[in-house]
Amino acid sequence: YKRTLRNKYISTAVKYKLKIESIHCLFWDGVRRWRSDGCSPLQGTSSDKINCSCNHLTTFTVAYQEIQSHHEFMDVSQFISSLNNLMTCSVIVISLAVYFLVMIVCKQADIQGEKTMKCVLLPDNCPSDQQLYAVTIDTGFRSRPAMTA
Repeated sequence: YKRTLRNKYISTAVKYKLKIESIHCLFWDGVRRWRSDGCSPLQGTSSDKINCSCNHLTTFTVAYQEIQSHHEFMDVSQFISSLNNLMTCSVIVISLAVYFLVMIVCKQADIQGEKTMKCVLLPDNCPSDQQLYAVTIDTGFRSRPAMTA
């Protein structure tokens, strides 16, 4: 974009202020609830002066909430210590080690499951027969499924 900066002196610390206002015009519905149907704040409403417009006559109120946030960004390197970095790295290394151990155990269980899963040909099932049958027996997902015949 080859544009030059207008301000030659860019600050290293950034400050900003965020202000959020929530204004609701509410009326009593006569049952036990404040509702906002037909009532709304008018344009130009601020925290000093609130104007509500309702399309009916009833008891009404204003719900107002203001959230302010002030932040200053500075050089954070002074807050970072080697102890915190060491702790973070050790938690990551331990988590990865546990992950790989669980992955190895699961892979071995898969290999063992593939070894035990096989087809058993019945003696009266000759490959030259015109009709071949496959009988599948599902014993469930429990660790030691048992069947009796």
